Amino acid sequence: ATVEDPIGTPLISGIDAIRAFYVKSMKTGAKLRLDGPVRGGDRCAAFAFTVLLNYQGGEKQISVIDTFAFNEAGKVTQMRAFWGPENMQGF
Repeated sequence: ATVEDPIGTPLISGIDAIRAFYVKSMKTGAKLRLDGPVRGGDRCAAFAFTVLLNYQGGEKQISVIDTFAFNEAGKVTQMRAFWGPENMQGF
């Protein structure tokens, strides 16, 4: 599998590297809020959500759209996160 978060950054690939990425991400204490229904089709899914975190003494938000691709066995083969500086509030 690969992770590209945010879009345009180097791909993260392999179980160990992807696990390390998510462990580091969750250490921020961020909370995620789904902003609508998950859309899916043809072994793909997309959804919008907001990352809520307390960073440098203040409340911050990042608006994100993630896309996932799955193989025939239902395992994730690709995750891409669409967000950038224009999607960051309070920073």
